[in-house]
Amino acid sequence: MKSILVPTDFSPVANYVLPLAKKLAHKENLRFAMVHSYDGNHTSLLPSYRDFAVHKMNELIQSDHHAHLSQRCYVREGSMGNCVEHLTKEQPVSLVVMGKNGAEENTEFEIAFRSACPVLAVPEGALKNTPSHIVYITDHAGEEKYFIEVAAHFSSLFNAHLTLLNIHDKGIDEKNIDKMRDILLELNNDKISNEYITAGNLVEGLTKYMQFKKPDIVAVAGTTGSWLFNSKRKQYLRQLLAYPDLPLLFINGDSKKTNVSPFKVTNHETGKKSIQDYSFGRQ
Repeated sequence: MKSILVPTDFSPVANYVLPLAKKLAHKENLRFAMVHSYDGNHTSLLPSYRDFAVHKMNELIQSDHHAHLSQRCYVREGSMGNCVEHLTKEQPVSLVVMGKNGAEENTEFEIAFRSACPVLAVPEGALKNTPSHIVYITDHAGEEKYFIEVAAHFSSLFNAHLTLLNIHDKGIDEKNIDKMRDILLELNNDKISNEYITAGNLVEGLTKYMQFKKPDIVAVAGTTGSWLFNSKRKQYLRQLLAYPDLPLLFINGDSKKTNVSPFKVTNHETGKKSIQDYSFGRQ
């Protein structure tokens, strides 16, 4: 069963996203899962530390009215970025939902950059109301049809308006306009619109756009697939994560896959099972 995964270090920032993640899991009929990681210094204390972590996650899952969800928890050794990367490749995870500090935190960047599925990063205090406006920012719109489709599906979960914000540093490319027009025609959704802005890069374009409009969530193609692997993209991800009070959706995934999950991402099934995976709750 596909799932929504919440990484937690048991801090208020990490746990703030639990109600939203559970709501999405219920809406999409997905399993709800949590992961806690620990460093090697805890190895000798594994049994007691594992029991503590499982108990704590169990308390968090049972803390509201979504205890009926099919649930699972993971306790793994290593950095959280590593753990999330492996889980999203080994398990059918559709979406990672994590808290965001609003600073260039290395852990948050590692999760967003290395996850094999989309990552929704939400700062504490954000998304108290149902999002009504999502912006997808792109500087290569013609090459990002798959990611735009995922953003459109995600916005439909909230019945939100989706703006495709095309950011260019040298004016508008007619060929790109034609490709975007074709994508909009295929999506055939009156809640999706297309806008253009001139700026040096994604972050600069978003900053200019937000002088006039404040979206509830900003979506961007992540780091899995062809040209997206480059140093500039990493830099933009870090800068976006540091944007204060702004929820972000990093759409990681393989656009060549054909069998897609509810979030239009299918992860690798390896069949591996870690001895440090522990399940509890309703299956």
